Amino acid sequence: MNKNQNFKKVKNYEKRNKKRVLCPNCKKTFCDKGALKIHHSAVHLKEMHKCTINECNMWFSSRRSRNRHSANPNPRLHMAHINRTKNKENHNDIIL
Repeated sequence: MNKNQNFKKVKNYEKRNKKRVLCPNCKKTFCDKGALKIHHSAVHLKEMHKCTINECNMWFSSRRSRNRHSANPNPRLHMAHINRTKNKENHNDIIL
């Protein structure tokens, strides 16, 4: 057995023995308390976060997704009532 194979075995063993955090509601496990908190808010509390742009009506299950969306400067992304499927003939957004 060479050094690389031995190192991989040790690394995998360390990963398997890390303590995981258990969700008391659904018994799913997570790598840390932060991941459990995000899961709990989104899945069990059903918390939703509205886009911070006034004209935008989009809602997200996590603040991270909301913030990533809100930070996007593209105004078309924040327009109300846009179906983002493309029209196959002229490749334009279909506005409802």
